[in-house]
Amino acid sequence: MISGVLYRCTFGHREVVRCEPPDAWPVKRYPGLICKQCGAFLYPAELDGVRDLKTIFYMFATCPHAYQCQTNGYYAAECEEPYHITPRCLSLVMRVSTGARARGLYR
Repeated sequence: MISGVLYRCTFGHREVVRCEPPDAWPVKRYPGLICKQCGAFLYPAELDGVRDLKTIFYMFATCPHAYQCQTNGYYAAECEEPYHITPRCLSLVMRVSTGARARGLYR
């Protein structure tokens, strides 16, 4: 019998999704569910406190760089649109490359 699973997004919205949840959530990439309220990715609320935020981003975010953007204040719901590059993405690249250059990692 298919039941509802409580999911939440990184902005705190909650949504019940009708699906058959797995017995466990091994660390792997899962197809993206998107929050109807804001467009950010959804993840099972039961993983709060079980998995760290970096792992949750790896498992459920569409963009593979979403966690780096989140930690630097650049993540937004539009990051979950497929093949979507924003000025935020380029700002993060510039910030990281400038920091690496300042540390002498490359010229």
